[in-house]
Amino acid sequence: MKKLWIIILALGCFLGVKAQNVGGGLLVAGVASQIDGDAWGGYNKIGYSLGGFAWYDFNDRISLMPEITINHRGSREVVEAYGQYNLNLIDVPLLLRYRLLGAPQEKSLLFEAGPSANILFGAKGGFGDNRLDLMSNFNRFGISANVGATGFLGRHVAVFGRWTYSLTNLNQNARAIRAYWRCHFITFGLKFAFK
Repeated sequence: MKKLWIIILALGCFLGVKAQNVGGGLLVAGVASQIDGDAWGGYNKIGYSLGGFAWYDFNDRISLMPEITINHRGSREVVEAYGQYNLNLIDVPLLLRYRLLGAPQEKSLLFEAGPSANILFGAKGGFGDNRLDLMSNFNRFGISANVGATGFLGRHVAVFGRWTYSLTNLNQNARAIRAYWRCHFITFGLKFAFK
């Protein structure tokens, strides 16, 4: 099923490139994340984000950009006082973009915001070298809010930054332990556009 989603996204990105107001590409990024409410400290988990994106320009200023990415995030152990979570997810953001500066296919700066669906496919945690499978502790589906910006350095290369915050509870056992976990993270990376 995971391979099917990746194939669908890749086909969508590559087939739409020929249309004048449609484009697509690949992205690679670093992620710094933390889980609020887990009591395991630090906004310091370093991870990655890899995937693809497409866009549809409604006009010279406004466009819609869906993405599909594979991400690694969580929380990091701090001096053996707090444990760590390692989460692997598929994220599917749908972002509305507004061009603040520049023009399409030139150097430009775009503001982006919108929701994303998050699908958890791996969760481990613990202390030191002791890692346990913790999928039963986490909800497998979630919704997040995103806000960020992309700066095209030319027609095919862009840098981007984004802040994302969970709108839904990550904790599967919220009623039992009265904990509301939300992951928030900052993403910085590169986009390679094919249009």
